[in-house]
Order: sequence, then C-alpha cells, then structure tokens
Amino acid sequence: MLNVLKETPALTRRLLFGNFLSSLGSGLTLPLLIVYLHQVRGLSLLTAALVVSWMSIFGLVATGPVGAAIDRIGPKPVIASCLLLAAVAAFSWAFVHSPAQAYGVAALSALGQSGLWPAQNTMVSRMVPEQQRQNIFGVSFMFLNLGLGIGGLVSALIVDLNNPSSFVHLYAIDAGSYLLYLAVVVSLPNLLAHNAHEEKAGSYRDLIKDRKLIYYFFATLLMLFCGYGSLMDAGIAPLLTVFAHQSARVLGPIWAINTFVIVFGQIYFLKLLNGRSRSRLLQVICLLWALSWITLAAGLKLPGLWPAVLAGVAMGIFACGEMVWSPVGPAISNELAPEHLRGRYNAVGSLTWSLAGSVGPAFGGLMLNRHLPYQWVSILVLGCAVSAFLAGRLRGQLTPSQDGRA
Repeated sequence: MLNVLKETPALTRRLLFGNFLSSLGSGLTLPLLIVYLHQVRGLSLLTAALVVSWMSIFGLVATGPVGAAIDRIGPKPVIASCLLLAAVAAFSWAFVHSPAQAYGVAALSALGQSGLWPAQNTMVSRMVPEQQRQNIFGVSFMFLNLGLGIGGLVSALIVDLNNPSSFVHLYAIDAGSYLLYLAVVVSLPNLLAHNAHEEKAGSYRDLIKDRKLIYYFFATLLMLFCGYGSLMDAGIAPLLTVFAHQSARVLGPIWAINTFVIVFGQIYFLKLLNGRSRSRLLQVICLLWALSWITLAAGLKLPGLWPAVLAGVAMGIFACGEMVWSPVGPAISNELAPEHLRGRYNAVGSLTWSLAGSVGPAFGGLMLNRHLPYQWVSILVLGCAVSAFLAGRLRGQLTPSQDGRA
C-alpha cells in the first residue's frame, strides 16, 4: 500500500483522505437506514424499502445534469455543492417521523449523493497517469471501506432501537463528516475546478452512439442489481432482523467484516488483477456475489447467532467481489471515455448504481413483505449467473487496452 501511495500525487492523497473522513460518518448510518425507518419510526418494511428506492430514482434525474456540469465547470464545484446538500440531508434523517418526510429527505440526500462519485472519479482520472488509474481507484475504495468499517463498529456502541435519540447522534456525526470532506475539497487548488483538458463541446448523444458503453452499461446494471442494489442496500438488514430475529446491534460488526476484508485485501487484489482481462474479472465478481447470497440464505433458519455468523461470512465473500469491482469498473468507464466527455461517462457509470439501487430495494421490499426471502434470493442468484454470461461477451467488444490485457 505504501508503494502505491508514494506514487500517488499529493493532491490525490488529500482528496482520498477527505473521502475517508466522510466515509466514517456514512459507516455509522448506512447499514441502519431501513431498520431505523421500520423499527424506530414505525414505517412498514415495504415503505422503508421504497424510500431507499426513491432515493436512487431521484438520483437518476440528477445524473444527466451532473455529468454535463462536470464537463463544463469542472469536478471541484460539483463535489463541493453535493457535499453541502448531503450534510443537510444526513442531519435531517434524525427528524423523520412520517413517510412524506422520509421521501423528502431521501430526495435531498439523492441530490447530494448524485455528483460525488462521478465528480471524484473524474478528478482522480485527471490527477494520475492512465496506467495508475486502476490502482488508485482500488486504493480509493479501500480507504472508503476503512472509514465505513470503523463507523460500523462505532455505531454498534451507540445505536439503541429503544432510544431514538441515539440515531440523532449518529446522523449528526454523519452530517459533520460531509462537512469535513467539504473543507478538504475547498482546500484543493483552483486549477482542479476547470482543467485545461475540459471542453464544452459534446453531449449525451455522443454517448448513445458508443455501442461499447451501452453494452457495458446493461451488462453491469444486472450485476449491480443482484449485488449492491439488493444485498447491501436492502438485503442484510431486513433478512437478519426480521426473518432471522437478530439484534440490530449485529449489523455494525457484520458491515465491519465486509469493510475490513477490503481494507486488508485490496492491495493484494490490485497486484493480482493487473494485466488480467477486465471482462473476465467481471464474471468472477458475479460468481462471488452469487455465492455470498447462498451463504446468507443458508443461515436464516439456524438457531442463536449462527445467522449473524454466516452473514459475516457472506459479507466477506461479497467483499472479495467488491475488491475486483472497485478498480475494474471505473477503469473500463474511463478507458472508454474521451477527455472532453469524461464527466458524462462517469455519470453514466453512476447511473447504473442509481438504477440498481432503485430497483433492488423495491423488488426486495416487495418479496420480503410477502415473506418470500428464499424465492427472492433464488432470483438474485440466477441474475448473477445471467450477468456473468453477459460480462463474458463484453470481451469481444473491447480492445486489449480497454480490457486491461495490454
């Protein structure tokens, strides 16, 4: 890790540190949102899942303008604006008591989150040489998960379902972490606000004509729906607390297992991935995520803490897939992107997350509300298999350089 960081420009290290600070706050609250809305604020499980879906749906609306703004005015002002909105939204969650309020805060949160990843990826891609991007994307993901893991452990010490004020404290800290990241972004030189490479020419019509990008979009959309959009956003929390009757306190440590596996394993995976076919690696991700679903479902009916134990194993397996995705996914998007459209290409990459995050929790909430957890898991495992097939066909459409083989 030290060698990778030494090769990383100082400004990039500063940006990664800011992202780490914000992830500390996110780790406090991210695993608990559905549980908080359902068991603390009294919303039905379906309504809580739909709020999470609505957040992603609303984010879809902002994706297009965000990508265009990054290309026109640069990533720095986009990140700064989004961090301010995200801070306000994070603090507002503590005062939600009704579905209408939940949907309103979710919309504000989605607006704030919509520009963070595409703007940050664009900024990183312009700070580092092309041959270093895949490694830096992986290191960025590692620091993100380090913050999430620490936050998850701290949340287990603070959260109390019988004490709503404990959630007020969590969301206040989360809001403060976004402001710390904002301070870091503001401290970056103005040259990052409008790089000389940025041009105003181009539009989303250029992206629609890129057949490689369109195929990659749909191939990864199904994969993310069956992975992040369902397991991370809507799977672990309700399956354990509602169907396996586990305490909400186990969620933080389980989340921490996932993040710390990434923290300690990401550098090794980066060395393992260099020079390998990225399309083949996408297939590996699909298989790992299918295995994580099977492991999670296998523990639901077991007594005692066994459901939580197997959930921890499942999250560790899922983390292995994440360690492959984190450098490979953004690397493909930025390999396909011409410089003057880089913001829009990264926004489209973010769009797959938003779509998966909107459909995944909604579908999961519908199935779980009907008490069909095993049928839900079976569908997602099948989806992982289909997405592995689609990823394999992507290899023939990419050049050796774009596929990471050169």
